[in-house]
Amino acid sequence: MDTLNSGVTLSANSSIASSNGKYTLVMQGDGNLVLYAFGNQAVWDTGTWQLPVEHRPDRAVMQPDGNLVLLTPGGVPVWATHTEGNGGSRLVLGDDRNLVIYRSDGNAVWSSNTVYAPGAVVTISKLNENVGYAKTMSTVGTLYRSGQAVCSVYTKNDNWTGGLRGKVLLLVVDEGGHAIWVSREFAAATRCSVPDPACASYGQETFRDDFPEAVGRYGARVDVYQADTPSYRDLRNELIDGIKAAGDIAQEVKDVLGQLTKS
Repeated sequence: MDTLNSGVTLSANSSIASSNGKYTLVMQGDGNLVLYAFGNQAVWDTGTWQLPVEHRPDRAVMQPDGNLVLLTPGGVPVWATHTEGNGGSRLVLGDDRNLVIYRSDGNAVWSSNTVYAPGAVVTISKLNENVGYAKTMSTVGTLYRSGQAVCSVYTKNDNWTGGLRGKVLLLVVDEGGHAIWVSREFAAATRCSVPDPACASYGQETFRDDFPEAVGRYGARVDVYQADTPSYRDLRNELIDGIKAAGDIAQEVKDVLGQLTKS
């Protein structure tokens, strides 16, 4: 149920959920009304858990006058949307993560302003990271909603005694903060030390990886791991174990996790 209709009460430890199952509004036992993404990521709340215990509400009521009110066990209002005068209104938790009070004519009179509107792409960026003495790496790129990830890796070695063998991993994270995919290991060309003429001490390369479309659709950010290391195999395998053990990710992503294999 995604709606709290006029005159209906949301009691302590009860909730409503968006129709897509991604968002939940919970009237918590501590007196706080909280909007969660993916079960455990709080994105909005009334802050009423901070009240003295005797003043904390134990229910949220969508009053017949159109006002959403939090009431104490004694019936004292301690928080409200102040939308009275809009009789017959209802509270709706939308698939866009926004909590809205609609009047009986369909017009909105209040919202939590928590709309999640993902952009056309997700930007990948980690700049000028020191990965060793006088060794730096930068990774920039884009995760497209189709699932394709493209990144440019710049490696620079100002070290006079040792080479730089840069490696990069991309970890896709959803809006709830859950890791949902990890790229293959990208290995940059070896960058020689400054006095070594065998190879260049700096340079840039482009790498691509094609993730399932569901990963591109649910990705909210991309974390970049970059280091001067011989292998990211163990880290990648650990990340895959964590992703597959997680429960609070979109079903569409779970359905394609069989394609995510260890090295």
